[in-house]
Amino acid sequence: MAFVAEDGTGLATATSLVSVATTDTYWADRGGADNTTWVAATTASKQAALIKATDYVRHARRYRWLGTRKSYAQTMPWPRTGVTERDGLAVADTIVPWQVQQAVASLAVRALTEDLLPDLERGGQITSETVGPRSVTYGDGAPLGSVIQRVDGLLAPLLRLPLIEASPYLKQPTIPAGYVEKEFTYS
Repeated sequence: MAFVAEDGTGLATATSLVSVATTDTYWADRGGADNTTWVAATTASKQAALIKATDYVRHARRYRWLGTRKSYAQTMPWPRTGVTERDGLAVADTIVPWQVQQAVASLAVRALTEDLLPDLERGGQITSETVGPRSVTYGDGAPLGSVIQRVDGLLAPLLRLPLIEASPYLKQPTIPAGYVEKEFTYS
């Protein structure tokens, strides 16, 4: 399959949520070792890294997006309809939000050198579990998943409550009893 960046129309052939050119600019603006790593990569390596980074943010259990996909036929979670950020700003259904693009660009440089979605063998290594409020204790030697705070922080305004359990470092809001999440509409 060829590399195709989502353009905001809900492409059935999209393989990435951001283009190589946009990611090149993102890293050029930031400089440093990550920019050096990104610039040194071939275009084919960059495309593969962007596809892997997109796969990471497409993970439905990790990121539960607000709104609904614009079309059933689209392969990406964006564009979406009915999305209003937590601060009240409506997100157009003709774009991939800048937060999503920056999150994928941030992950892409990591994807050049590491597996973003490694298998985690937790099997019988859970030593205790509490349901409310959530608590899990893993035994010695249990592998830990990474929490990429920059990515989770960027995406938080576009996610449903409660925030994902894959990010224990993001402060979970207190959800009142009987709370039902509703989309906001403005007149």
